[in-house]
Amino acid sequence: MKESQTVVYASFSEAVAASPLAHQEAERLGAVKKVLDEGAQKAQSLYAGMPEEKAQRARQADAQLLNSQWVAEQQGARAVVLTEVRKAAAELLKKEGYAMIVDRDAVMAGQPEKDVTGALVAGLKDAKADFGTLPAVTPVNPEKG
Repeated sequence: MKESQTVVYASFSEAVAASPLAHQEAERLGAVKKVLDEGAQKAQSLYAGMPEEKAQRARQADAQLLNSQWVAEQQGARAVVLTEVRKAAAELLKKEGYAMIVDRDAVMAGQPEKDVTGALVAGLKDAKADFGTLPAVTPVNPEKG
């Protein structure tokens, strides 16, 4: 392992976009959206026969809950992707003996030869993100509690 005080930079967003992680994240979010949409459809059937005011309140509460779940799932998926990028960056740092790898968005100016985005992308070529299980959506009939 080389020892140095060399600080380099990489575009984490470009590394994600050029790696399999972007596709994996999009697939995950597509699957989550499908689950949430199916849950919303199931919930819609529970509103039938309810007084309109109560049905409207239930719709609003369900929409807020599903939207909150969607935001949480997006943030969670991005956190998993960034963890994979950080692992690859740590391996590159150790392999090359860099002192630090900084996100290019945080660099005001830098020498082009200090940009290691390509090496980071190469380190992500076999990345496989583990997003865990899909969320479960089980609508509850507000009439029954």
